[in-house]
Amino acid sequence: TLFINDFIPFNLYRLFCWNSTQFKLFKRLNPALKSSVFNNFGSPFHVFLRNIAPDYTKKVLEKYKLDESRPIIVYPLIFEEIYSEEHLVIEKINTFFNSFKIENRPQLALRRNPFEENSSLVEYVKNFENIVVFDHFWERNMRLNWSIQAKEGELEWKALLHISSL
Repeated sequence: TLFINDFIPFNLYRLFCWNSTQFKLFKRLNPALKSSVFNNFGSPFHVFLRNIAPDYTKKVLEKYKLDESRPIIVYPLIFEEIYSEEHLVIEKINTFFNSFKIENRPQLALRRNPFEENSSLVEYVKNFENIVVFDHFWERNMRLNWSIQAKEGELEWKALLHISSL
């Protein structure tokens, strides 16, 4: 976010503006920059997170049996080749959660890593009562060095972020 008199004293490849007013202002005050640099898309918070269908949120709560009245904490998993002991961290979190009264006990929503190649961690935590593992919606091609998430995965991710406490 730029707050300095709206003049940009350096070259850039892309600038995402929060609204059309800011878009016009930046373009007008920076004539040396190409018009293609400026994009009027809005902030990620307003465009991505707040733009969610309530019925989809309900679908996610039901699918993963999450209790809306209790805190939901999102935990994105690390790539297992980088950190193979993550199950110990999750065990400690689960033990800590068990110290809460059931009506206040947080629920841990594990978001699977896009590069996940096996599900040993998922199998390990399956029977922990406070943990829910979200489905894996990623396709990866290591040879071509790319990964992509299915539309369903993006919708579930948005819903999860929308309902989570942390």
